[in-house]
Amino acid sequence: MRTKIVIKFFQKKTEEYFMKYFLILFISISHLQATTIRGKVTAPHGCNSKNVMVWLSTVSDDFVQRTLLMQTEVPNNGSFEFYVKPGHYEVRGTSSEGCGFIERVKVLENQKISVKVKLQDK
Repeated sequence: MRTKIVIKFFQKKTEEYFMKYFLILFISISHLQATTIRGKVTAPHGCNSKNVMVWLSTVSDDFVQRTLLMQTEVPNNGSFEFYVKPGHYEVRGTSSEGCGFIERVKVLENQKISVKVKLQDK
């Protein structure tokens, strides 16, 4: 009998702690908003590459110095999404035919940036 009481006590305390921490986690996450750079790659007829390599770099305020952060391969007419901190960024892309694009953006906190990138002929 005593064992059942002890088990029920710990079970009840565990459930209380779980609910308490679950609520704290839920409230914390619900107040967070992702800062993102989203884009869609389109190409003119001269740039019918199957895939486009897209790079994300941080850049200095004067857009002189760059540091590569991420890269991804995107199918033609495909989209990409990068989760970033506030700051200055450069999104670059090139296809196997040598077509490319450069888009510079400034991202603020909790901001979602949409970038429409169109590959330029060589």
